[in-house]
Amino acid sequence: MRNKFTYLMAASVVVAGTVSDATAEDANDSLVEEGRYIARAADCMSCHIGEDGEPFAGGKFIETPLGNIMATNITPSAKYGIGKYSEGDLKAVLRNGKARGRKLYPAMPYPSYHTMTDADITALYAYLRTVEPVEKAPQGKTDLDFPFNIRPVMYIWNAIAIDDTQRSGSGDAQVARGEYLVDTLGHCGDCHTPRNALMMPEGDRYLGGAMVQGWHAPNLTSDPISGLGNWRAEDIAEYLKTGHAMDTAQAAGPMAEAIHFSTSHLKDEDLMAMALYLKTVPALETEGQSQPVTASVEERVPVSHTFGSIREELAEALAKADMPADEKLFLTQCAACHGVDGSGQTAAYYPALKDNGGLRRANAANLINVIAHGSGHSTLYRAPVMPGFSDDLNVDQMAEVANYVRTEFGGQPAADLTGADVDRILNGKPDLPFIIRYAAAFAWLGILVVLGLFVWVCWAIWRRRNKKVEPIA
Repeated sequence: MRNKFTYLMAASVVVAGTVSDATAEDANDSLVEEGRYIARAADCMSCHIGEDGEPFAGGKFIETPLGNIMATNITPSAKYGIGKYSEGDLKAVLRNGKARGRKLYPAMPYPSYHTMTDADITALYAYLRTVEPVEKAPQGKTDLDFPFNIRPVMYIWNAIAIDDTQRSGSGDAQVARGEYLVDTLGHCGDCHTPRNALMMPEGDRYLGGAMVQGWHAPNLTSDPISGLGNWRAEDIAEYLKTGHAMDTAQAAGPMAEAIHFSTSHLKDEDLMAMALYLKTVPALETEGQSQPVTASVEERVPVSHTFGSIREELAEALAKADMPADEKLFLTQCAACHGVDGSGQTAAYYPALKDNGGLRRANAANLINVIAHGSGHSTLYRAPVMPGFSDDLNVDQMAEVANYVRTEFGGQPAADLTGADVDRILNGKPDLPFIIRYAAAFAWLGILVVLGLFVWVCWAIWRRRNKKVEPIA
């Protein structure tokens, strides 16, 4: 009887142990999957993807007005990545931009990640530990001019720039979730908020639009002219999921990249939460934008075409005599996909140009970049990627095409882009604030002043010690 009882007890311990191990394993798997989702929401891959596409291998250069900053290897390689990092080390990186042995630059968006929850950091850490290690160092190095290459300067910048106050939040749980996804994980403000003379986001212009890497990150506030005021929440969610919305907006450049690697992988309820939050952001106007970037539903012109109609219409249009040069460029380079009348082929995801937001926008930077470089990532499964024409058209021709489509389909009363404007958009350097432009001179001046004071103090001490004492008469 005793042996039977002992056997049953031992069996129950084994079974309990198996259940316990299985539960722990399930919990760990769940944590890793949660961390994978956090990595998507935080858009880690857009920057840390390897040169040959290896996940999180690093090596991609982030272009900033101050120089190129290289994204590092964040795989669990002990030698080349973050394999020796503790969870506390990762927390220091995400919240304070402090890596082991060095300060980071805010191209790694720790000012936004600063408000990440402990639970999300724990999950992200668990996931990053499971990534395939890449046992090689990224090629190249961060290249910033003096004095920005002095990393300890970031202590001063961080003390001023990082906001320790939590977001105001919302009484609506869904909107509050959207706020966290937009402001913290998605760090949308890092691109869509203009920066001041110290390269810090302007709080009173939050999500009001800015220039990033030669592209225009547009106004995301609820302004009906230059922002998202004419978008429904469902339109915003669809755009974040697919890169397309209302047949009038398509993602390209850095935004297409963000959708490809990040928002297209998010849950529908999270995308709707982001959309609902963005609809609450106070409206800000964009200087120079007089017509709505997105026409209201009532104003949009329905577009349609029948199979084969574009080919017939194009042949007929090309047969015209004495065709203006800009129209001929459009017909030969663009109309086969976008239609002679700009109606596109929306069923095949060739966008319509009529009422297209990229043409209605006063800032032509994104249009020029798309003409020159194409759309980049395909944000929809099987959707065609627009090719770039920089090898086929010179800057003057690109200006002609841009002016033609903006006036013909974009509601612009006039468009006078020149080849010089196109060259400036594609190759020009950003217009830096005065204090940043002459930072090196100010830094050297400060060093000379400090050295001068040091020499003066040393001289004063020497003079005092060697001063002769006159005898009293």
